[in-house]
Amino acid sequence: MGFERGPILHGLCSYGFMVRHVAQAACGGDATRLRSFEAQFRRPVWPGDTLVTEGWVVRPDAIALQVKVKERDEVVIAGAWATLAV
Repeated sequence: MGFERGPILHGLCSYGFMVRHVAQAACGGDATRLRSFEAQFRRPVWPGDTLVTEGWVVRPDAIALQVKVKERDEVVIAGAWATLAV
């Protein structure tokens, strides 16, 4: 693809970090409570970038999310939702 900074971090890896953050923060580490996820990839992530997941509880079983790269203060995953078992 020819990204200016070289190879990017695979989108599935970035997505996996978001899912892991939700499992730890919203489910107390119990990943079996996760029911579904959806998200939109907006920008590339490079190896070494620091991912920051931000989330807002909108219902007891739903969390709105976004993921930023700390160094660039840039949203890389947006429009994300997690559905949980309550």
